[in-house]
Formats: sequence, C-alpha cells, structure tokens
Amino acid sequence: MKIWILLHTLFGLTLFAQGTTIVGFSGIAQPFLNDCSLRSPLQVLLSGVPNGSNLIGRVMSDPNFQNACPSSSDTNAPGAIIPNFAQSLSNGLANVAPQDLLNGLGACQSPASGKAALCIYAVDAEPFKAQFTYDTFPDAVSIEEIVAGSKRLSMTLKDPKSAHQDYAPTYEVCFGTDSALIGALTHTSAACPSELTTTSATHITLNDLENFQEYTLVARVQRSQNLWSPSLTGTPIDSAGFSKIYDGASNPLSWSCTQTPSAPESWALFLLLLILIAPIRIRFLGALCLLSVPLWAHLGSINVGLTGSPYRPSLDTSTQINGRAIRPFYGPMFDHKLLPLMGLEVDIHLWDQFGSLQLGGALSYTYAGGKALAMDPSTQAITAHQSSDSVGLHLLHFRPQLTYALDHWVDRVPLVPYVRGGIVCAGYLFTYQNGVDQEGGANPMGFVFGYEAAAGLMLALDSLEPSVSRNARANGVYDHVYLKAEAAYMPIDNFHQKGLNFSPRWPAADFPLMLTLGLVFEFK
Repeated sequence: MKIWILLHTLFGLTLFAQGTTIVGFSGIAQPFLNDCSLRSPLQVLLSGVPNGSNLIGRVMSDPNFQNACPSSSDTNAPGAIIPNFAQSLSNGLANVAPQDLLNGLGACQSPASGKAALCIYAVDAEPFKAQFTYDTFPDAVSIEEIVAGSKRLSMTLKDPKSAHQDYAPTYEVCFGTDSALIGALTHTSAACPSELTTTSATHITLNDLENFQEYTLVARVQRSQNLWSPSLTGTPIDSAGFSKIYDGASNPLSWSCTQTPSAPESWALFLLLLILIAPIRIRFLGALCLLSVPLWAHLGSINVGLTGSPYRPSLDTSTQINGRAIRPFYGPMFDHKLLPLMGLEVDIHLWDQFGSLQLGGALSYTYAGGKALAMDPSTQAITAHQSSDSVGLHLLHFRPQLTYALDHWVDRVPLVPYVRGGIVCAGYLFTYQNGVDQEGGANPMGFVFGYEAAAGLMLALDSLEPSVSRNARANGVYDHVYLKAEAAYMPIDNFHQKGLNFSPRWPAADFPLMLTLGLVFEFK
C-alpha cells in the first residue's frame, strides 16, 4: 500500500513523502530553529494511515543524524522523541510544538551541518516511516544599497525570508575603515574585528561616522555560525543647508536657538512672540471702539475668511551687505517649489454707512521640504547637487490689515470690490536633518517684515441660491457668503533692506505679486 504524507510548514510550504521509503527535503527554512525563532507549531498532515497505527515522532540532529533517520523507532535510539505525537493526531493532522523541536536540537543550537530531521514511524499495522529534513542555517543576506549622508550611511538588507510573518531574526552589521580587515569576513563566520551594530530591521542607518572617510560593511543574521555577506563600501558626505550656504546680509530679527534643538520647541517660542503681540492689537481695537460710536451698533459684524495662495518666496534674490546677489539656495535645495500658503483671516466691521471699513488680521502657513546640497569630497566645496540629507522651511505669515469693501448694494448687485492695506510679518524656520539648522553661521530662524497693498472682488454666493441664504440669515447662521479673488503687491524684505527676501515671486512678473482665492463668511 502506498501511503502519502503531506507536511505543511508554518510558511505554507506543502511537502509530500511516499510511505515505505525515506524521502528527504532540504532547504526548507532557517526560521524553524535558528536563534530559537520558531513560534508556530510545525503542522504534519498524514493521509492513508491505517487505523490503530501507533505513530512515533523523533527529532534528529548532528552528530546522531547522518542524512537518514534510523530504521528503528526503538526508544533507545538517539534523538528526542516528541511526547504524545500519536495523541496529537486529529483527522490526520499533528501539531508539533516548537519546544519539542527545539529540545530535539539541544537548546536551539544549530547542528554543524545545518541539517535536522523530523522522523515519523508507525510501529504496528503496516509499518512505514517518513523523513522530513530541513535546513537550520539562514539564507545568506546581502547589502542591496548604501545611501550616503552627512555623518551617516543608510543601507537596505536583502533577506529572502524577511516576508514570513513568523520570521524574527536579528541582524549584525560589521563596519570599519580598514577595507582589508572587514572585507576578509566575506563568506566566513569569523567574529567582527571592528565596530558592530545589531538590529531587527532590514533598513539600517549608521550614525556618527566621519565625513569623507570610506567605510566597508558586511552583514549577517546574528549567530556565531552564520556567514557574513559580501562586503560593500560607502563614504559619508557632508552637506550644506541654509545656515552653511547663505552668504547674504544678516537679519537683525533672527537668532539661533541653541537651547532648543528641535523644530517644535523653536516654533513654540515663535508662537509665544505672537501671543505677546496680541494684547497690543487688542488695546488698539479698544481705542478704536471708544472713538467710533457707530461701531457699537455693529459690534457683532465680523468677516471670517479661508484663503489659499500659490507662493514661491524670492529667497534667491536676497542680497549681500554690499548689494550683490547671494549664492542661490531655494531653487537648488527646494526645486523652485510653488508652495500652498493656506490661511485664516478675521475682520471686524468698524464702519458700515457707505460700504464697510474693517480692521482685522490674517494668519497663513506653508512648508517646503527639500534636500541639502552635497559637498565635494576632494575640495569640500558646496556643489549644486542634492544630497540625501533632508532640509525644510517653515513659513508663518501674520498680517494686521485694514480693508474697505464697497458692499452698499450687495443685496441688489452680488459683486463687492474691495481694497486692503496691511503690514506683513513673515516668520521662518530652516531645518536640517529634522532639527533646527545650526550647522553653519547663518541664523536659521527669525522674522522679516513687509507690507501689502491689495485689491480684490468678492462674489456674493447668495444670488446663486437665495433660499439657502435667506434661511441661514433667518436662523442667524451667517448673513452673506462670498467667493473672493485678490491680487496684492507684497514686498517682504524688511522694507527694501539688504538681506533675506521673502516676497512672493512669479516667473513672468518682476514684482512681488500675491494671488489669493478664498471663501468669506459675514456674520451680523
């Protein structure tokens, strides 16, 4: 009688063995036993087993295992018998517990040959035996890629078994500046003679290295018997962010936050300054309230707007103290990105006799992400090529503003022209490698002031759906909703002083033009 045995590993691998003969299977997977990483039972499915068969399972490994299971199931034979193997059989399926497999190999130690076997016997009825052989050595890992950065090397390891959910190895990376010493480890299991790092991730970053110094690296699954991968070399390359590149006139309203190395803490100081400014504006509004009697009749009149503007700062037109152009950095680092400047504005109606005079403020934010510029290894000069090191630019615009809107006929004509003037305060923060950029001499954070003169047109959306607006007005939700379009002349360069220039810039325009679209809700 031919008896078929199906063995299903924890990786979904299906194996077949024919009864009455010894059938070997190899190269099944290191995850079973190497580093005791087996966490799931080994499932053994037997079909065609005669009724009443008394099955015995035994784990064999070196030196007792010589590529074949013993022909006898005698309990005195070498190897570890799996307790209750026959009793675990249910509908032909036996679950071999991880600890039973590990005990059979002697406290998880991989045999010298890297081979082990699960031997199955039937001691009555029609005797048969089947052998399941698997490899306890890991597949060789390799270093797929090395990406150089400032004082760091990032690499990706390729491990054929890494996709398996029950596979949880630890990797070792041996590295150093002696290429001959580290390179000699390739395809050996020798101990690392230099610096060693361990990790469970396949993406690894080595930090605090020397820039412009070549390093040699090898990797393996952590285990003294495992073989090192072929060696690969990489050289950390220094890079330059804003603080190293900027050679223009210094900004008197800038600083380097040496006690707050992270961007969130620095922005907390920036917001604190805005809070200190706020009471001044409140007192100013209070004085206007006392001087404007009609204001009391419209104290509840307020406009709230949501705005968006395409914004490209003119940083590459900043100037040195002698008036000469600086070395461009925004274009090379940030790829001339056009940024979405999103904002919120609030205006209080001061006067509503013929049109509307409004006093308010606006707050807008945007962010640009880019790459620092690489430095030449031989001359250590800044190049025009981007590195792998990340840089960022946070921008926060705050604008106190005065607006006049000609809305006297808005109930009959849905178009409302308006003009506006205001002061612009642009707060900036440059980052490098996810922290405040303090690598060079230029201060990475500060304020630049400017002004704006704007004109725009608002379309009252009430005319598109009058019934909705009437219901909203009757229920006190809002009085009008406007869609607005605006063009503003907005130089942000400390009132034409030398230094940083955050004025908006369009390729086809030689003047600081800011275009804005928005939605405005009017409450009365």
